[in-house]
Amino acid sequence: MEHRHLLPDEFETLLDGDAGEATSALRDHVEACAECRAELAKQNELTRTLDHLKHHGPAPLFAYRVMSHVQVFEPWHVALRDFVKRLIPRTAAARWVAGVTAVAMAMAMTVAGVWAALNTESAWFFAEVGVKRVRAAFLTSIRGLIESAFGRDALSALEGAGAIGSVLAISIVVAVILIAAVGFRVAAVASRRRRS
Repeated sequence: MEHRHLLPDEFETLLDGDAGEATSALRDHVEACAECRAELAKQNELTRTLDHLKHHGPAPLFAYRVMSHVQVFEPWHVALRDFVKRLIPRTAAARWVAGVTAVAMAMAMTVAGVWAALNTESAWFFAEVGVKRVRAAFLTSIRGLIESAFGRDALSALEGAGAIGSVLAISIVVAVILIAAVGFRVAAVASRRRRS
């Protein structure tokens, strides 16, 4: 072996305990060179120290914290394909039932569309009746919600206030709900920051 000091990979070969002609030449050099012998002793001590260290795994929420900062881009066509795949049933029987249902719905919509095109006055009448009933059901549910949340007196006061008073009262309730939601969000973010 020419006169030079050992390279880092040669020290690793000696520390691993590999056998062979190259290893014996390296050992002969270490016996003759005081500087390489001292370096080998330091690396051997470091290896033993590292071998006796306790193994520490990552924190329990480490992966979650890292992945929450990773921006994952998914093209729209991939998202659409995955959404459609989730809608398709997995078993053949379920696919058959879904297909028959889809064909029946398409036929019903076609018949309803043709009927509406041929009988426009009747279609407008039914649409008007449907809109009135939906509106009445919506108002009844809102009244029931207000009465159950605030009591009969609040409902009476709201009905007596007229349209402007009702809009004002509903705006106040919506504002209070939004302020509470923002407050909960701020508290959750602060709590999450304290934990991490």
